[in-house]
Amino acid sequence: MNSPSQEDEGQYTCVATSSAGTAFSSVRLDVKEPPPQVTAPEAVTAHPSHPSVLTCHVTSGVAHNMTWSRYVVKGQVQDFYGKTETIGDFVDVEKLEGYQVLANSSLLLQWPGSQDEGWFRCTAANEGGRQSREVYVTVHSLPGVSVIPEVLPFRRGDNLTLSCVGQGSPLPSLAWWRGNVSLTEATEAVTPQKINLHMSSVTREDEGTYVCTATTMAGTGKL
Repeated sequence: MNSPSQEDEGQYTCVATSSAGTAFSSVRLDVKEPPPQVTAPEAVTAHPSHPSVLTCHVTSGVAHNMTWSRYVVKGQVQDFYGKTETIGDFVDVEKLEGYQVLANSSLLLQWPGSQDEGWFRCTAANEGGRQSREVYVTVHSLPGVSVIPEVLPFRRGDNLTLSCVGQGSPLPSLAWWRGNVSLTEATEAVTPQKINLHMSSVTREDEGTYVCTATTMAGTGKL
């Protein structure tokens, strides 16, 4: 039998016949399907507090079940050379809060946050075995911004510099504004996380509120 399938399952009987009589023996053939084939993205990006879904695609000729687990850090140890290593294990998401396995076997991250960053594993199993795939989840953080100094007294004719520092993952795009007017021409990028606003020979007309914004795909922060 070449490449037997489930259609070939059943009872097979060998019959031997001669002038002395007949003898037979039977055997039961059970065809097991191979383990399921699982594909999944290597990495997924989620946004803070926006539900996100992880999906593993399964190919299986017979019924299978899917489980999800998450890598949980349990502690740190030091080896003989003083190198610190993190130890942990994959824990079934049913034992954790904030996750729900959907009817289609996808995993819902209900309210993603920085605590949800890390490795997730989907495992599909059938009568022939099991196969797993791992997905790394990155959660973009809402951008933050700080301005130095927040209040800046000045005298007419002074040269002033306002610094704006942004925080977030990924790094935010920074910009200085006065009302609805962008102050790009007076802005200097010091580092990817810091921009300065330069003002020369200031006058009373320069008094007012200046706003620095930090923008990423996760949202906008301003001060």
